[in-house]
Amino acid sequence: MPTPLPVTVTTALCAIEGARKTIWHNDGHALVRQRSNLAHELAHALLFHTPGSDTDPVHARPWDRTAEDEAQWLGGALLVSNEAAFALAYAGTDTITGANRYGVSTDMLVFRLNVTGALIRAARSKQRRRSAER
Repeated sequence: MPTPLPVTVTTALCAIEGARKTIWHNDGHALVRQRSNLAHELAHALLFHTPGSDTDPVHARPWDRTAEDEAQWLGGALLVSNEAAFALAYAGTDTITGANRYGVSTDMLVFRLNVTGALIRAARSKQRRRSAER
């Protein structure tokens, strides 16, 4: 039987046997945080990052900055795609409405709007459209 998780654990991807993996999950966080955490851990699995062991999910994997950055990037893209970020920016949707639409935090939405360049792309697209209409 797996060791119970302490309350402080967010999420962790752990190998159970062979290629089978499981995500240890803390359902005590807000739903938007849970979604972000799960998307992050799914990203680790999709990117074939080496999971930790199931015996100590808190210290299961040594910290790998590159793997964490990759999982952060892909996890965010799983929640709010580039196309979704652009559509929200082009429509001028406020961050609270956009975050609610995609079930993410406003911080996550702002992150995705920034890293995709959606706000800049939408502004340029609108400017080109206005210029073409003249």
